[in-house]
Amino acid sequence: MGEILLQHVFSLSPYVEATAPGVCTIQFTDKRNLTAKVSRVIEQLIKCEIIAQAGIAPLPDTSFLAAHLAQPVLEIDDAKEFLAPLPIETLAIASDRWLSLNRKTINKTA
Repeated sequence: MGEILLQHVFSLSPYVEATAPGVCTIQFTDKRNLTAKVSRVIEQLIKCEIIAQAGIAPLPDTSFLAAHLAQPVLEIDDAKEFLAPLPIETLAIASDRWLSLNRKTINKTA
């Protein structure tokens, strides 16, 4: 699954990080029509029997939370506006998952 995911996301940008198993962080240089572009890649992944969700936001942490809530793509322009109405439980669950992913990455590189 990891190789298929990477092959597809590299079609969006040359700046891709395999953040954790099944999680990629992408830096976009061309920000036009991102939701449509990412939606096309998600459709391609579905054909490969990979279910994907994507969050698009100015910062990686906000993108990760948006992806957690996406159905299947959620684009955030204003992080404060997005985060303000969320229940603290949602933030805690996403935070735990993010910390878990980061711990695994640190353990692999240490």
